[in-house]
Amino acid sequence: MIAATRSRLNIALLCIGDELIEGRQENTNARDMAMILGQPWSEIVEIITLPDHEKLIALTLRRLTKNKQIHVIVLSGGLGCTSDDRTAAALALAFNTKLVVHSKHQRYLLQLFKKSIKERKGRLVGYDERMVSMAHDERMKKIFLSQARVPEGFEVERSAFGTAPFLYRRYSFYRRYSLLGASSKARKKDSLGPSLEGMLFALPGVPSECLGLCRQRVVTLLQKRLSSSSPRVLLSLKKPKFISRAAVSIKVIGLGESRMQAYVEEALGKEKQAATLAKKISVAYLPSAGELELVLKADDEAFLPSLTGLRSRILLALKKEPGTISYAGSMPLAERLHRYLMKKKWRFGVAESLSGGLLSAAFVQRPGASAYFQSAVTCYSEEAKQKFCNVPKAMLKRYGAVSAEVAEAMAEGFAKQANLDIALSVTGIAGPKGAVKKKPLGTVFIGFFKRGWPVLSRKFLFTGDRDFIQAASVKRSLSQLAFWLAETENT
Repeated sequence: MIAATRSRLNIALLCIGDELIEGRQENTNARDMAMILGQPWSEIVEIITLPDHEKLIALTLRRLTKNKQIHVIVLSGGLGCTSDDRTAAALALAFNTKLVVHSKHQRYLLQLFKKSIKERKGRLVGYDERMVSMAHDERMKKIFLSQARVPEGFEVERSAFGTAPFLYRRYSFYRRYSLLGASSKARKKDSLGPSLEGMLFALPGVPSECLGLCRQRVVTLLQKRLSSSSPRVLLSLKKPKFISRAAVSIKVIGLGESRMQAYVEEALGKEKQAATLAKKISVAYLPSAGELELVLKADDEAFLPSLTGLRSRILLALKKEPGTISYAGSMPLAERLHRYLMKKKWRFGVAESLSGGLLSAAFVQRPGASAYFQSAVTCYSEEAKQKFCNVPKAMLKRYGAVSAEVAEAMAEGFAKQANLDIALSVTGIAGPKGAVKKKPLGTVFIGFFKRGWPVLSRKFLFTGDRDFIQAASVKRSLSQLAFWLAETENT
């Protein structure tokens, strides 16, 4: 059970959509809202995904609003105008109210609709086309304006990111046992007092609309509510004192979780107040293909110097670990490489096969990539490898397109053809077909060329479907590039 505390707002996220439950669409809203709402004064304590089922949504909302240890509910999805958008009706059912037309929002929607129809009619020529359009427009108007039907008792705001409204309201629950440290007499008196107020926010499910409103309105309204001098403030009769958390991170390339934990335990044992610190901090190990992020956290910012010292000890020890790269912070590896290459101003390029442009995109999607990124080629076929990377036909026949020899030849051949200082190559079997006895599905070779250095390559074997193997190939290519750059720079 979640402990109610005066130093945190406990937030529950509720994501609505059949497509999320059925796995047809990734629930990125939950991940991104958790990051946005992960403030020093808040804690994400529950994330729920539900289908577009009116009664199930209503029952879940009733459960959450009755839970005195959940202070804020943020809901996303189901506020549009189509038949599968049932969240507004579910909110009305949950709060035992009815749907009403919000006249101001309806007028806004009507203006948008008329403008859209006017532009559309200007493109229609024939009489029959206009008649069919009129009948269709009347049906569409009714559907479009249904977004103005909102549950009674909710505040309604126009969204700057779309047509679906932004809804929010306060709800009441009794303050019983909500004050930590209160005496039994105080608790008894408190339980008989007026009810506390939680807050519920309902956002559209379209990611750009959801996250825009979450950043601009939800965070702002919560901060405003927390600074309120109202006696019915979220957590207690008095204005709460919020304590900021402390957290530091380390990124490591080429090290597993168990090995990292050994370094953490060793560094922690050298601290002066090791026993106290061990009880006050928490450690998270976040692995991904080729890299590991270590997060050291404490619930009080007073522990930040201790966390920083612990991180320094770990980083110092990691320098002695062969075949690894480590650095402080949580900056993505692709961004770190991007900044490094911009600083060096090398002529850099990519020759890729199974990743089909994904590896190039990891660089060029970042502003300023033109300072170093010169060229890229997706040489998927053997003919393309010969044409664009000068891979010898005899080599392809002898070793196969998926081999260390070909990966190295791709990197070197493309670098020479495009006049590059550094080139990265990747070739492999993403599946579902193409595997052979000695080269199973997921076999990947990464090649590296740097002017003045021997050409290098490394073999990997990934397990998963086509999408996973392609994504893992990109991540491993980035981590290998970082490793090889460090190796050639420090030698």
